Amino acid sequence: LYFLYYEEHDFTIRARQKGWEMYFCAQSFIHHRQSISIGLDSPLKIYYMVRNRILFMRRFNNGPQFGLFLAYYMGLGFPKMLVKLLSKGKWKHIINMYKGLIWNLHNRKININYENINL
Repeated sequence: LYFLYYEEHDFTIRARQKGWEMYFCAQSFIHHRQSISIGLDSPLKIYYMVRNRILFMRRFNNGPQFGLFLAYYMGLGFPKMLVKLLSKGKWKHIINMYKGLIWNLHNRKININYENINL
């Protein structure tokens, strides 16, 4: 369901729901090259960030929590990103923002049953 972004958050929540414990290893080191797969300033990145942020919140929050998220995101987060992109004339990014939003409207009944998926 996720292609880019939020898949690790989804996995973590599902693992915790199954009773797995999470640990932190301070001695480990991972070198992560930011946005190397699709680029730092990619319209595709904007699409998947908007799409998957809303999808993740829909899947793991009840009605009131999701309503609060949606009020915050649509009242502050989304407009802030829109103004930033408008000021830079990034029209493809803006179109992809709306495509990510529209994807959630068209797919609002998506509900994958994770009971059949082994972690």
